[in-house]
Amino acid sequence: MCLCRSLLFVGGSPTTNISVVRASVAALLVLAGIFVMRFSFYMMHMTVGISL
Repeated sequence: MCLCRSLLFVGGSPTTNISVVRASVAALLVLAGIFVMRFSFYMMHMTVGISL
């Protein structure tokens, strides 16, 4: 396997590999989703806390 091909792909066989770019995009989407959920949870509870 060529070194450049091994840098572009992570995993076992070439048919099931995922590119580093796609893996990075997927990880960023997951982290963005976690951030949005935590931020909305925080804002909802702070709003309730301030209004009491």
